[in-house]
Amino acid sequence: MVCIITFARSWQTLIAARALGKQGITVITADSEKFATTFFSKYSKNNFIYTDPNENENKFVNDLIKKAKEYKKKYNEEIMLLPVHKETYTISKYRKKLSKHMKICVDDYDKIMSVHNKRKIPLLLKKYKIPTPKTIIVKDILELYKITPKLNFPVFIKLPESAASIGLVKVKNRDDLIYEFSNAVKKSKLKPRNYPIIQEGVGGEDYCVTALFNKGKKRAMMTYKNIKTYPYKSGPSVYRKNVNAEEMEKIATKFLEKIKWHGLAEIDFRMGSDKKPVLIEINPRFWGGLNQSVASNVNYPLLAYEIAVNGDCKTIKKYDKSVRTENLTTAILALFDEINKDEKKKKEIKKLEKHWKKAFKSNFKLHISEFFKQVKHINNKKYTRKKIKEFVKRRNKITKDDIIDVKDPFVVLGVLYPIHLFLKYGKVDKKMLTGEGSGKKK
Repeated sequence: MVCIITFARSWQTLIAARALGKQGITVITADSEKFATTFFSKYSKNNFIYTDPNENENKFVNDLIKKAKEYKKKYNEEIMLLPVHKETYTISKYRKKLSKHMKICVDDYDKIMSVHNKRKIPLLLKKYKIPTPKTIIVKDILELYKITPKLNFPVFIKLPESAASIGLVKVKNRDDLIYEFSNAVKKSKLKPRNYPIIQEGVGGEDYCVTALFNKGKKRAMMTYKNIKTYPYKSGPSVYRKNVNAEEMEKIATKFLEKIKWHGLAEIDFRMGSDKKPVLIEINPRFWGGLNQSVASNVNYPLLAYEIAVNGDCKTIKKYDKSVRTENLTTAILALFDEINKDEKKKKEIKKLEKHWKKAFKSNFKLHISEFFKQVKHINNKKYTRKKIKEFVKRRNKITKDDIIDVKDPFVVLGVLYPIHLFLKYGKVDKKMLTGEGSGKKK
């Protein structure tokens, strides 16, 4: 069997390609961008470029069909299509057309959007009595003025169809709410039907319940939590661990069974000292910590593949709960960030940035030499030595990295780019790390 995996630039696609490739499945990777990370993986037997679905959905779908026909003829086998990121929604929208040429394991478009859209999901959760934060859906600014006195702050402003906290704004008081809400509408050019939601904050920690259902029947479920993220509390995970979360999984199972869910899903929960979990949102596609699942022996890409090809898969009842995983790229960036937050170190970090920038403009050898001298200088300082020792000690506890694999070495090229951005600009665009948006330069 042959499997086409989309959005090859992402770490999730790399994990999926390895998870399937190691099982002897022929993996074809695709993206709208050249030089996508997974293109360099040894498990990607072929790759191709498709039209960005954000720019032209029909061309995107036709590109997939054209390539499916080519590979079906080349390998003389059926083709399975495994979407990874936001293109999942487009594929579900054109599922009937695509299914004539490929096997797919995604739910129908209306159901996917009913759980993905933050303006729609509160109504669905209320219908099935699922605990969730108080959520306000407004039609205009005037209505916002009326409900503001009734809110308990802090609250969060969330865009209806964003992911990875893109567009998320935390508001601590009433005076800032109108301004931040209006700014979000203006910045994203939203019409009233797509206005942001307002959600009251919930104390506690975040948990990620992951699941695979086959037409309303649970086939796999496991829960992990992000020990650390980059940027702090708002970005992709740095490292993670598995947790016992029976109550959360019970709630997630109840909801997904009620709506007869088909395919993959990741459900975000928060739980405070009262031990009462609250469902925050649902992502109807692969998630950032996919490697945590696969490394724990819950091979979601393979299970989804089996459902698409064979109609069903085995039910996973046990998995390794001792596993911890890490993303080296975000871990290094988080390390730089921790060092950079020390006022005494900012000047030294600025010198690193200076030599890094100059190295790519003129006299590469000289400035790279100065760059590493500066690294050595900083490394001699007690504060930085402590941070780096903590980093190394933490890595020794990690079972598996998302990207680094000695048997699949060339994907390291995908690690260097965000580090380059950080040192060049002093920060990393979260949209680039998480894949939100088309990824094209404007």
